[in-house]
Amino acid sequence: MYHDVYEELYRILRNDLLFGLSDNQLGPLKESSTIVDDPQCWQLGYGFLALEHKDGCGWQLIQTILHRDNLRQKLFYINAEGDPVFKPSGGEYYLQQTERFKELVYFLFHQIPGMPKHGAEEIQTKVVDTEFQARNLYYLFGKLACVGFYNKRSHNTGTDKVALHFMFLALEKVIWRYYLSVTGLEAWIQSILLF
Repeated sequence: MYHDVYEELYRILRNDLLFGLSDNQLGPLKESSTIVDDPQCWQLGYGFLALEHKDGCGWQLIQTILHRDNLRQKLFYINAEGDPVFKPSGGEYYLQQTERFKELVYFLFHQIPGMPKHGAEEIQTKVVDTEFQARNLYYLFGKLACVGFYNKRSHNTGTDKVALHFMFLALEKVIWRYYLSVTGLEAWIQSILLF
Protein backbone atom coordinates (compact mmCIF):
# COMPACT_ATOMS: atom_id res chain seq x y z
CA MET A 1 0.00 0.00 0.00
CA TYR A 2 2.79 2.46 0.88
CA HIS A 3 4.39 1.95 -2.53
CA ASP A 4 1.11 2.84 -4.23
CA VAL A 5 0.73 5.99 -2.11
CA TYR A 6 4.31 7.03 -2.85
CA GLU A 7 3.83 6.44 -6.58
CA GLU A 8 0.68 8.59 -6.52
CA LEU A 9 2.56 11.28 -4.59
CA TYR A 10 5.42 11.22 -7.10
CA ARG A 11 3.02 11.24 -10.06
CA ILE A 12 1.21 14.32 -8.74
CA LEU A 13 4.50 16.13 -8.18
CA ARG A 14 6.02 15.29 -11.56
CA ASN A 15 2.99 15.46 -13.83
CA ASP A 16 0.61 17.94 -12.20
CA LEU A 17 2.80 20.26 -10.15
CA LEU A 18 6.02 20.24 -12.21
CA PHE A 19 4.30 19.72 -15.60
CA GLY A 20 6.58 16.83 -16.51
CA LEU A 21 9.77 18.89 -16.25
CA SER A 22 12.92 16.99 -15.25
CA ASP A 23 15.40 17.80 -12.50
CA ASN A 24 17.84 18.99 -15.17
CA GLN A 25 15.27 21.46 -16.51
CA LEU A 26 14.36 22.68 -13.01
CA GLY A 27 17.88 22.67 -11.58
CA PRO A 28 19.30 19.72 -9.66
CA LEU A 29 18.94 19.44 -5.89
CA LYS A 30 22.05 19.92 -3.79
CA GLU A 31 23.71 17.04 -2.02
CA SER A 32 22.25 16.95 1.48
CA SER A 33 25.77 16.61 2.90
CA THR A 34 26.48 20.17 1.72
CA ILE A 35 23.65 21.69 3.79
CA VAL A 36 24.47 23.19 7.15
CA ASP A 37 21.28 24.07 9.02
CA ASP A 38 21.54 25.46 12.55
CA PRO A 39 18.50 24.49 14.64
CA GLN A 40 19.43 27.18 17.17
CA CYS A 41 19.20 29.99 14.60
CA TRP A 42 15.80 31.70 14.83
CA GLN A 43 16.75 34.59 12.57
CA LEU A 44 13.87 35.67 10.32
CA GLY A 45 14.16 34.04 6.91
CA TYR A 46 16.72 31.49 8.05
CA GLY A 47 16.34 27.89 6.95
CA PHE A 48 17.73 25.31 4.58
CA LEU A 49 15.99 26.71 1.50
CA ALA A 50 16.25 30.41 2.34
CA LEU A 51 19.31 31.11 0.20
CA GLU A 52 17.97 29.16 -2.76
CA HIS A 53 14.66 31.04 -2.65
CA LYS A 54 16.52 34.36 -2.40
CA ASP A 55 18.31 33.46 -5.63
CA GLY A 56 14.91 33.33 -7.35
CA CYS A 57 14.86 29.63 -8.17
CA GLY A 58 11.34 29.40 -6.77
CA TRP A 59 10.13 31.38 -9.81
CA GLN A 60 12.02 29.25 -12.31
CA LEU A 61 8.95 27.02 -12.77
CA ILE A 62 6.74 30.00 -13.70
CA GLN A 63 9.31 31.28 -16.21
CA THR A 64 9.65 27.83 -17.76
CA ILE A 65 5.86 27.49 -18.10
CA LEU A 66 5.51 30.88 -19.76
CA HIS A 67 8.18 30.05 -22.35
CA ARG A 68 6.72 26.68 -23.40
CA ASP A 69 3.48 26.71 -25.39
CA ASN A 70 2.38 23.23 -24.34
CA LEU A 71 2.79 24.09 -20.64
CA ARG A 72 1.51 27.66 -20.76
CA GLN A 73 -1.94 26.59 -21.94
CA LYS A 74 -2.53 24.73 -18.66
CA LEU A 75 -2.54 27.96 -16.65
CA PHE A 76 -2.83 30.74 -19.22
CA TYR A 77 -4.61 31.69 -22.41
CA ILE A 78 -3.41 34.25 -24.93
CA ASN A 79 -5.65 37.33 -25.31
CA ALA A 80 -6.27 39.36 -28.46
CA GLU A 81 -3.17 41.48 -27.81
CA GLY A 82 -1.00 38.35 -27.61
CA ASP A 83 -0.43 38.55 -23.84
CA PRO A 84 -0.76 35.55 -21.49
CA VAL A 85 -3.77 35.81 -19.16
CA PHE A 86 -4.15 33.62 -16.08
CA LYS A 87 -6.85 30.92 -16.28
CA PRO A 88 -8.62 30.59 -12.89
CA SER A 89 -9.80 27.03 -13.64
CA GLY A 90 -6.20 25.93 -14.26
CA GLY A 91 -5.10 27.60 -11.03
CA GLU A 92 -7.85 25.96 -9.00
CA TYR A 93 -6.88 22.55 -10.34
CA TYR A 94 -3.22 23.24 -9.50
CA LEU A 95 -4.09 24.16 -5.90
CA GLN A 96 -6.25 21.04 -5.55
CA GLN A 97 -3.27 18.95 -6.59
CA THR A 98 -0.98 20.70 -4.08
CA GLU A 99 -3.46 19.85 -1.31
CA ARG A 100 -3.64 16.21 -2.43
CA PHE A 101 0.16 16.10 -2.56
CA LYS A 102 0.43 17.39 1.04
CA GLU A 103 -2.16 14.88 2.30
CA LEU A 104 -0.11 12.03 0.87
CA VAL A 105 3.11 13.43 2.35
CA TYR A 106 1.50 13.61 5.81
CA PHE A 107 0.22 10.05 5.45
CA LEU A 108 3.60 8.59 4.47
CA PHE A 109 5.53 10.69 6.94
CA HIS A 110 3.51 9.42 9.90
CA GLN A 111 2.44 5.93 8.85
CA ILE A 112 5.69 4.36 7.69
CA PRO A 113 7.49 4.80 11.03
CA GLY A 114 4.24 4.01 12.88
CA MET A 115 4.04 7.39 14.60
CA PRO A 116 0.86 9.10 15.74
CA LYS A 117 -0.07 12.36 14.09
CA HIS A 118 0.48 15.54 16.04
CA GLY A 119 -1.49 18.58 14.95
CA ALA A 120 1.38 21.04 15.36
CA GLU A 121 3.37 19.20 12.70
CA GLU A 122 0.45 19.03 10.29
CA ILE A 123 -0.80 22.60 10.44
CA GLN A 124 1.96 23.70 8.11
CA THR A 125 5.43 22.34 7.56
CA LYS A 126 7.84 25.26 7.48
CA VAL A 127 11.36 25.49 6.08
CA VAL A 128 12.28 29.03 7.17
CA ASP A 129 11.76 31.06 10.33
CA THR A 130 9.18 33.82 10.03
CA GLU A 131 8.02 36.58 12.33
CA PHE A 132 5.04 34.48 13.38
CA GLN A 133 6.24 30.87 13.23
CA ALA A 134 9.47 28.99 13.76
CA ARG A 135 10.30 26.42 11.10
CA ASN A 136 9.99 22.74 11.88
CA LEU A 137 11.90 21.22 8.93
CA TYR A 138 15.67 21.11 9.41
CA TYR A 139 18.64 19.35 7.90
CA LEU A 140 20.29 17.50 10.78
CA PHE A 141 23.13 15.00 10.37
CA GLY A 142 22.72 15.18 6.60
CA LYS A 143 19.05 14.15 6.70
CA LEU A 144 15.78 16.04 6.54
CA ALA A 145 14.09 16.09 9.95
CA CYS A 146 10.81 17.38 11.29
CA VAL A 147 10.92 18.80 14.80
CA GLY A 148 7.46 18.91 16.32
CA PHE A 149 6.19 20.22 19.62
CA TYR A 150 3.11 18.63 21.11
CA ASN A 151 1.31 18.31 24.38
CA LYS A 152 -1.27 15.67 25.21
CA ARG A 153 -2.90 18.18 27.53
CA SER A 154 -2.70 21.41 25.57
CA HIS A 155 -4.07 23.50 28.43
CA ASN A 156 -0.89 22.83 30.43
CA THR A 157 1.41 25.50 29.08
CA GLY A 158 5.14 24.99 29.23
CA THR A 159 4.97 21.19 29.14
CA ASP A 160 5.42 20.67 25.41
CA LYS A 161 7.34 17.60 24.33
CA VAL A 162 9.72 17.64 21.38
CA ALA A 163 9.23 15.00 18.70
CA LEU A 164 12.07 14.48 16.22
CA HIS A 165 11.30 12.50 13.05
CA PHE A 166 13.76 11.80 10.25
CA MET A 167 12.31 11.26 6.79
CA PHE A 168 13.28 8.42 4.51
CA LEU A 169 15.35 9.51 1.52
CA ALA A 170 12.72 9.14 -1.22
CA LEU A 171 10.23 11.30 0.70
CA GLU A 172 12.96 13.78 1.60
CA LYS A 173 13.76 14.40 -2.08
CA VAL A 174 10.08 14.81 -2.99
CA ILE A 175 9.47 17.30 -0.18
CA TRP A 176 12.63 19.22 -1.04
CA ARG A 177 11.64 19.47 -4.71
CA TYR A 178 8.15 20.63 -3.72
CA TYR A 179 9.48 23.45 -1.55
CA LEU A 180 12.16 24.42 -4.02
CA SER A 181 10.06 24.48 -7.20
CA VAL A 182 6.33 24.41 -6.44
CA THR A 183 5.76 26.75 -3.50
CA GLY A 184 6.53 29.92 -5.49
CA LEU A 185 3.92 29.08 -8.14
CA GLU A 186 1.47 27.87 -5.49
CA ALA A 187 1.73 31.14 -3.54
CA TRP A 188 1.38 33.19 -6.73
CA ILE A 189 -1.80 31.32 -7.75
CA GLN A 190 -3.24 31.68 -4.24
CA SER A 191 -2.58 35.43 -4.27
CA ILE A 192 -4.49 35.82 -7.55
CA LEU A 193 -7.44 33.58 -6.66
CA LEU A 194 -7.89 34.89 -3.13
CA PHE A 195 -7.75 38.61 -4.00
